[in-house]
Amino acid sequence: MSVLAASLAFRRALDENATLRMLRADNLALMAATLSAHLGTPGSRIAADELHERIDGDLETLRDHFVLSSKNAKAFCDDWRQAGILIRRPSGSARGETYELSAAGFGPPSNSSTNCETRTTMSSSSASSATIC
Repeated sequence: MSVLAASLAFRRALDENATLRMLRADNLALMAATLSAHLGTPGSRIAADELHERIDGDLETLRDHFVLSSKNAKAFCDDWRQAGILIRRPSGSARGETYELSAAGFGPPSNSSTNCETRTTMSSSSASSATIC
């Protein structure tokens, strides 16, 4: 595979893979900490308004220690949804919407007796990621 083909395949993987986009994000520390705190358990769902309120509270504390934009929680959540990290769904039991983490928002499954790793395979026409346990 030529350097150009490999470079294009890597760029395509970065563009198409939400997990890789998340790792490249300028606000990775904010994203990982807040989403882990509020949605870190698999299957967790939270009302959109409640998540916005919680993250806005987190932002008040974090801005004293990190250089963050003036975005509010809703704007960050919109960015993370567009990046494929969050999923927004209609609420089943009440009016409004809920957020949950996408598969990209979670790392590989954790099991104390199993070692798992994510491997990215590149070819001249595609790139794919797989979790190997």
